[in-house]
Amino acid sequence: MKQKRIFFLDLIRVFSIIMVVMIHCFYAKCPDKLPHTAFDAAIYLPVFFFGLTGVGLFVMISGALILPKELREGYRFLWRRVLGFGLLIAFWSVVTNTVVYICQGRPPWEALLFSLRYHSVIIGGWGNYAGHLWFLLMIMSLYLAAPFLARMIENMPVRDYFVFAGITALLFLIPGTFNYQGRLPGLTEADFAGIMGRFDLFGVYASWFILGYLFTTVDMEAYLRRWSRHYLAWLWGILLVSSLSGGYAVYKLTVMNNLQLFVPMIQFTKSLPMYINVLTMFLLFKHYAHKLEFLQKPVHMLAKYSFGLYLIHFPMITVVSVVLAGWSMDSSTHILVITPVCFLLTMVFSLALSMVLDRFRLTRYLIK
Repeated sequence: MKQKRIFFLDLIRVFSIIMVVMIHCFYAKCPDKLPHTAFDAAIYLPVFFFGLTGVGLFVMISGALILPKELREGYRFLWRRVLGFGLLIAFWSVVTNTVVYICQGRPPWEALLFSLRYHSVIIGGWGNYAGHLWFLLMIMSLYLAAPFLARMIENMPVRDYFVFAGITALLFLIPGTFNYQGRLPGLTEADFAGIMGRFDLFGVYASWFILGYLFTTVDMEAYLRRWSRHYLAWLWGILLVSSLSGGYAVYKLTVMNNLQLFVPMIQFTKSLPMYINVLTMFLLFKHYAHKLEFLQKPVHMLAKYSFGLYLIHFPMITVVSVVLAGWSMDSSTHILVITPVCFLLTMVFSLALSMVLDRFRLTRYLIK
C-alpha cells in the first residue's frame, strides 16, 4: 500500500536536500574544500554550519517514518532496504569517481576500471570523491537498530526522550563543541566518538532518529505551551543564538588557523549548536507548514526525487564545474557568483536525470 505523503515532512525534506546541495556547491569555488580568503570563510563557514542541518533533519524524517512502522509491524529487520543501500553505495561511488576522473582528463574506460578497482566499496577500495555517501552507511546502521530503538521508545514518556537527548549532549556534544583544542584527554576529549564508533549509534544520530518520531507523533506544541505561552519566540531565539554563535565560532577558529578547517568544531555530529539547530528547525517547520500548503505540488515533486538528488548531485557538481570553467568561471570567481550559479545548474541537471531514471523500471532502483 502506497504511503500517504505528509506535507510538513516533505517540506523539511526539500529544505534539507537544497541545503546539502548548496553546501557541496561551494566545491566549485573551493575545490580543495578550504576557503581562499577571510571573506570566503565569512560566507562559507556560517552557511556550512547552518546548512548541514539538512543531514540531521533527514535523520529525523527517517525516524518519523520508520519507527511507527516498526511499532505497527512488530520490530522487523529492514534487511532489503539495508542491502539496497549497500548496493547504491557501491554503484554511486563508482559513478561519482568515474565522472571525476574523466573530468580530470583520464580516458573513460581507464577511469571506470580504476573506480571499480579502488572505489567500488564492495570489492575493494574506498569512496574517495564520493564521500557524501557516508550518510547511507549511517542510515544503514540506524535501520538495523530500528527494531531495538522501537522497543526502547514503546510507551516511553516524553520526559525520557529529553533525558536521552541530555545524555547524548553530555557524552558527545558538549565535549565535541568545547574541547576543540584536544585538551583534557580521556572520555571527554573531542575524539571520544572515534573510540565509541564512527557513527555514535546510540548517540547523536539515534537521538535525532527517536526525536523525529516524538516530534511527529506527539503534539509538541501543547507540551511546550505548558512550559511557556511564548514557546515559538523561545524556539526562534534559541535557533538564532545557536546559529550565530556556532557559525561565528567556526569562522574564528578557521581564520585563527590560517583558513584550515578546524575539524573538531565543524564536525557537526559533535557540535551542540548544530544539534540544537536541527531540533528547533524541525519544530518550526512543523508549526509553519500549513502556511505554505499552496506550495504542495512543487514540494511533493521535489521531495519525491530528493533521494535521487542526493545520490546524483555530487558527480553533477564536477560536470557543472567543468562547464563553468569553460565560461571563465573558476575558483578565482567571486564566491557569491559561482556558488549560486553552480547550485542552480546542479539542481536542474540532477533533477532532470532523476526524472529520467525514474521513468524506467530497472533504472528506478538507482534512485530509490
